[in-house]
Amino acid sequence: MCSNLQWNTDKNNTDYVIKNKILRELIPKLYWLVEKIPGKYNFNRKKQINPIIIIKLWLKGMLNNWRGSLKFIKVEANRYPQIVALQVKEKFGGLRFYVQGATNMQYAVISWAESLSYHICEKCGSTKNIGTTEGWISTLCEECHDPNSNWKLNTD
Repeated sequence: MCSNLQWNTDKNNTDYVIKNKILRELIPKLYWLVEKIPGKYNFNRKKQINPIIIIKLWLKGMLNNWRGSLKFIKVEANRYPQIVALQVKEKFGGLRFYVQGATNMQYAVISWAESLSYHICEKCGSTKNIGTTEGWISTLCEECHDPNSNWKLNTD
C-alpha cells in the first residue's frame, strides 16, 4: 500500500514539456491565435465552404502535427504534496492508516487496504480460515490461534 501511495504521488508530480523553451512558449500562443480566426465549420452546409475556415482547420492540423514531432522532457510539476503517515495502528482487528496530504485516489487505496486487513492473518499473512478473537480483537488464522488461550476464535 505504501509503495502504491508513493508511486501515485511521484507520478502526479511529474509532467512532460517541450524541450525547446522558445517553442514551449510559442506553441500555446499560436493555438490561441488560430482560435481567434473567425468562423466555425458547419457540417450541414458542405456546399458553402468558407475559405477562412479551411485555413483555420489546416493551421490547427499543422500545429498538431508539428507539436507531435517535438522532443519532450520530464519535469517536476509539484501538483501534490508528499503524503505523510500520521498514525498506523491496529484497531478492532483491522488496519488503521491516518495520513495527511492524500488525494481521493490515495484515500481509496488506503480504504481498500484497511478493508483487506480483516481477511489476512496478522501473524503469518495467510488468507485461509481467518477469524477474530473475542476480547482483545485480533485477526488470526486457525493455525496461528493458540487453543489454550482464554480467547475463542470466531470464524463467521
